[in-house]
Amino acid sequence: MSDGSQMRSGYTLVTTLGLMILISGLVVGLNTLVSGSIRNSAASRANLSADLALDSSLELGQAIILGNITLSATDKARVPFDGAPIACTLGAEFASILKIQDVAGLVDLRFSSDELLTVLLREFTPQDATHSLLTRIRENANSGRFLSAEDVLLTSGIQPDSAEWIGAYSTVHGRDHRLARDVTPKELVALMASAGQDNAGNFGASPSNATFKLETFSKSQSGRDAYSSSLYSFDYSNGLAFTRLFEKRWLRRSSPGKDLSAMLASADTLGLRCSQLSLN
Repeated sequence: MSDGSQMRSGYTLVTTLGLMILISGLVVGLNTLVSGSIRNSAASRANLSADLALDSSLELGQAIILGNITLSATDKARVPFDGAPIACTLGAEFASILKIQDVAGLVDLRFSSDELLTVLLREFTPQDATHSLLTRIRENANSGRFLSAEDVLLTSGIQPDSAEWIGAYSTVHGRDHRLARDVTPKELVALMASAGQDNAGNFGASPSNATFKLETFSKSQSGRDAYSSSLYSFDYSNGLAFTRLFEKRWLRRSSPGKDLSAMLASADTLGLRCSQLSLN
């Protein structure tokens, strides 16, 4: 074989090997892309389903609030919106624990006394309740830039874990001071009593509408947890309309196959149940 023939054969061999490597790489890349796309698609469907579960349980929460309107103020069937957990069954796939809190029974960071804020800080954070910190919280709460008490506290320099706890007992959505013992969490009542601050000046509410904090935690049979914390304004004078003021959502994977009924059975729900037959 001549040198030219050998060179052509060598070129052919190298070209063939190059094409094989290129095709192999394309196939691997395509497989990776397709499998990644399938995984992303499955995750997107799971997130969409979790979002739908949150939406469904929030709608049930609004229905429970509306249900109270049909009852007289002294009717024992009225639900005390003090954050007590309510078990919700959302078809066979999802179960939720819903909590409804009338913010009239929460400490308004704009109006509360230094004494009460000091007790809250001392209870839930290792940080010192200095005068500058109290002033910073009050200024941020009154700035109108924040829709949640937790964001006010975070911006004021409170650590995230502590801000979450204090935020559970506080709000920045009160108007016109009003004492609301029937919707004040028992833990908060005890804290207020220890501070000697069980007076109306710590609370806030509106005479024309009400504001509710709705929290819901949903768990799926397939292994997806979802949590939502939101604030809704309910206007009695405007066709019984709800307006969402604020919402945060967290979605995460969890261990699949957990027994949803066991989760619901373990919740202290005061005998309250809500249900929705289907998510479709």
